[in-house]
Amino acid sequence: TTAPAPAPASTTPAAPATPAGTTTAQTRASVNSEIRTIAETAGLDHPLWQHLPRLIQPEGSLGQRMQSIHEQLLKSHGSAVLLGADLPQLSPLALRQAHARLTAKPRAGVLGPATDGGFWLLGSNHPLPADVWTAPQYGHDRVLEDFQTAADGLLDWAYLDPQTDLDDAGDLAAVMHALHRLTRRQSAQTALLEWLTHQFPQWTTESP
Repeated sequence: TTAPAPAPASTTPAAPATPAGTTTAQTRASVNSEIRTIAETAGLDHPLWQHLPRLIQPEGSLGQRMQSIHEQLLKSHGSAVLLGADLPQLSPLALRQAHARLTAKPRAGVLGPATDGGFWLLGSNHPLPADVWTAPQYGHDRVLEDFQTAADGLLDWAYLDPQTDLDDAGDLAAVMHALHRLTRRQSAQTALLEWLTHQFPQWTTESP
């Protein structure tokens, strides 16, 4: 997609990487206190989300839905990050960078550019006007540019490294390459990479 789907969302502080000597259970406990899954009403009762605090995705356009969720999280936590759900190569380092940015300045924003012209992460510690959220024509390759134009001067913006989100099969090679480059993969990322390598061996050593 050219904008992050509003599920899941993460309030900041962002979930830390698992440090040496920290158990999975300890890490899960720290993550659970910060993550909010965002879903349609029908999906909130699914067993997959029962261990996480949940918010109902409101009605409206994508921009309106993101704004509503972001403002709810701002009111309860002071800063918030929205993440796309189609980025299996996401690393804890990126979340720590976003968190550091939003705690360093009083009116800060952070964006993670996507290679398709959108963004894979959006966070701030200050609300943004409705016209900023609705300015982009989501689904096109100018989403990030249109958002930047609308938000120019409102916050002190920082940018994370560009990432390729997984929209279709054409993105698999780039995503596999990004998974390979991770210095410390989560167990689910390792399992996914092994499965993708088995299914698509022709892309195992290719760079996008």
